[in-house]
Amino acid sequence: MKLFQALSFVIFSPLIFTGVYSVGISSLDGRPNGNIPPHPAMPLVALPADMKPLRDGIELPPYSTIYYFDQLIDHKKPELGTFKQRYMFTWEYYQKGGPIILSTPGTSEDPKCRYMAYPFQGKAMPPPVHTIEQAIEDLVYFARNVHLPFPEAIEDGNNVGPDKNPWILVGGSYSGALVSWTMVR
Repeated sequence: MKLFQALSFVIFSPLIFTGVYSVGISSLDGRPNGNIPPHPAMPLVALPADMKPLRDGIELPPYSTIYYFDQLIDHKKPELGTFKQRYMFTWEYYQKGGPIILSTPGTSEDPKCRYMAYPFQGKAMPPPVHTIEQAIEDLVYFARNVHLPFPEAIEDGNNVGPDKNPWILVGGSYSGALVSWTMVR
């Protein structure tokens, strides 16, 4: 690990003190100096390429599988059509009749960090104008109309709407605010 390096020197002329000069070389991990501890971070652990999620001995689709949902471009003008909204899904811990947990869209550009792609991010095609009201309607429309890809032995993917199963919306920062605004709606 490369430690913070600093060069300090005092310049003296005969009998005259001219000053102290310091030149700092920042550490490679983004800290301004070596006295500041590094930010705690979750270690990144690579999964073996052949590792597949299992449930009761049945192999599930990889966590990185992308599914598509036909989302309305404008909920007030459905005649404008739809766009393909991406989402990620796993039924690894789901029990029949149990809740559906929807992690609301965040502001990350990493598609592995969100379950439902938000318009204006990544490969989801944005509608012309997207407001908070549209984002709320997107979540409601998704919950009411999505066909979740459950195996038939587990659940009927058409039969898990918010009128049949509890839905739990979660999010933090903007996503958390979006959850609150959706609940007020």
